[in-house]
Amino acid sequence: MNSLLRIVFLVYFITHIPITILVDLQILFGEHYPEPLQQLFAWYIRTYNDQLVVLKPAWLQSFIWAELFAQLPFFFVATYGLLFKRNWIRIPSIIYGAHVATTVWAILAEFYTIQTISVEEKFVLLGFYAPYLVIPLLLTFYMAVTPQPFGDKKKTK
Repeated sequence: MNSLLRIVFLVYFITHIPITILVDLQILFGEHYPEPLQQLFAWYIRTYNDQLVVLKPAWLQSFIWAELFAQLPFFFVATYGLLFKRNWIRIPSIIYGAHVATTVWAILAEFYTIQTISVEEKFVLLGFYAPYLVIPLLLTFYMAVTPQPFGDKKKTK
């Protein structure tokens, strides 16, 4: 794996940890968050009209539960695997990437159908959510076609 791609994936996973904890989980536990974080979340909703977060459909909540119990732990595992160049991260990365790309695709499709979000707001929201589609797809594709993402670690005599 080249250094740039590895850095992109590392930044993605490392930054996703606070985003999940401080932002995404407010969809499930918002009333338990400190007031300043609730206010920041409310500002985001008002400013960008993210109606999906307001509506909190059951399917979105199920995605957030999956983010809490499957994705959040994986962010740490992936960070370790990428940081220390471990080939065993390949299969878990394929699973993670396919899962996340599928969930984000559903979210983007839902934005398309919500009539109370203007076209301009939809493009802004697409800009926010697109990295969470594109990077997992890139991760999935790269890991699927690269049997040993960090090369052969076996020592030859």
